[in-house]
Amino acid sequence: LQAILKAIEEVTGVHHEEMFSRSRTGDAVFARGLLVSVWREVGYKMVGLKPVMKRDVSMLSRLSNVAYSDKGRRAIKTVLRILNA
Repeated sequence: LQAILKAIEEVTGVHHEEMFSRSRTGDAVFARGLLVSVWREVGYKMVGLKPVMKRDVSMLSRLSNVAYSDKGRRAIKTVLRILNA
């Protein structure tokens, strides 16, 4: 989890504390969605993020929709490249 958080911080510029906060800024919401999407892409289940992010599984599922945007796909590729380096 720490490696994923660090890679997302590097790509988005959003600190992990803001990702877990209730902030509704566009950058924080995007970073949360990116976290859920990368978490799933790596092979983990969303249920594992539930206690960490303090959010319901349905909310995590909705956040993962960031993967369907062009910006989201590019960011996911960049994060995965950083993780695999």
